[in-house]
Parts: sequence; structure tokens; C-alpha cells
Amino acid sequence: MKNFISLALSAAILLVSCTKDHDNAKNRIFKGPEQQVYQGKSWTWVQLDKFDKPERLGITLTDAALNSVPVGDHGEGDHDHDHEASWTLQFHPKASVTPFNHVGMGWNPNGHEPETIYGKPHFDFHFYKIINNREEKRKNEARRKNELKEWGKPSA
Repeated sequence: MKNFISLALSAAILLVSCTKDHDNAKNRIFKGPEQQVYQGKSWTWVQLDKFDKPERLGITLTDAALNSVPVGDHGEGDHDHDHEASWTLQFHPKASVTPFNHVGMGWNPNGHEPETIYGKPHFDFHFYKIINNREEKRKNEARRKNELKEWGKPSA
């Protein structure tokens, strides 16, 4: 069931992120900086409503990136996370209204443990909200608490 949910979520993200760039401004989609991923590209994006509240947040991988990933031979002990197959994806500044400030993305050519769930080749996506500066962290926490309260209210 988890595999089906993951597959459905991945398909939805890829389908939603197949819009043309000229449609992005009209749809209020703001794209983060591109990263080279094997022979293709990847980037984050956020879609905001007319009140600048986030409606969708996602990651796009081009076909070239997906079609050029290496696939392992499933040798014994090959289930580690290769740091050479890891990327940090930044968000567009307009995404600062979300709780996240970057995404860690990694390709696992042999999967990883537990084998029965994650044993096949796949990408891992980790959304982070790490902030190093203490004062900035306090300001962001207060802002996010207010935003979370506002998100629960119906839009006018």
C-alpha cells in the first residue's frame, strides 16, 4: 500500500509540474533555481493563491534527469546513501511563506533498508526547515505560528 501511495504521489507531482514556463506567472507558480541532476535538471516550485498563501509545493525532475539515473546491480552491501548522488534544492524567495527553506534530494540506485519497502531504485526527498541564526529562527517561528492560524481560516 505504501508503494502505491508513493507512486501515486510521485505521478501527481510530475503531472502537476508539467506546465509551460509562460503559464507559471499566470498561475502564480514560482520556480526555484535549477540544479543539474545527471543529464537533466531539477528544481522546486511553489504555487501561491491571490493572497500569497501557498496552495501547492513541489519538485520537478526533467525527463532527461529521470532517464539518465544509474541503476545499481543490487550487490551485497550496496544499500548506502551515496553523497555524490545528493542535491540541495533551494526554493524561490516567494516560498518563504511556507515552513520549508530547502529540499534534500538523493538518488538511491540500489534502494536501501528496509529491503521489503525501499529496496528498489528510487529518489528520496526531504523537506527541511533548518535555520542557523537564532534570532532569525525566533522571528520565523513567530511568523509561522501566525501563518498556521491564518491557513485554517476560510479564504475570502
